[in-house]
Amino acid sequence: MRLSGRAFYLLPKGCFFLFSWLLAPALLFTQAEPTDVTYDRKMYENAMAELKAAATETDRFYALNGAAKTSLSQGDDADAKSFAEELEKLTPKYKGIGITGTAPPGGMPS
Repeated sequence: MRLSGRAFYLLPKGCFFLFSWLLAPALLFTQAEPTDVTYDRKMYENAMAELKAAATETDRFYALNGAAKTSLSQGDDADAKSFAEELEKLTPKYKGIGITGTAPPGGMPS
């Protein structure tokens, strides 16, 4: 028996191919973890709840960012586009406040 430092040479003949036939389907057909899908869905639900709960235009402005991102990740392209367009219209009004990290020390203006 010739040893060359590789472990599969120590296996009986044919075991390597048998092992590869058993392991290949598991490697080829792996899917995303259910927890990832659940997490993304929960983030989407939270963003939509925050958007629905927005009582003022300022609250809506801050909620639109998360709503647009999570809608896009869930495949709702039309909703994501409408949220992004609304956010784009409101951005000049809130330029330099909050999201960019330059909020005034006293908080948001009333």
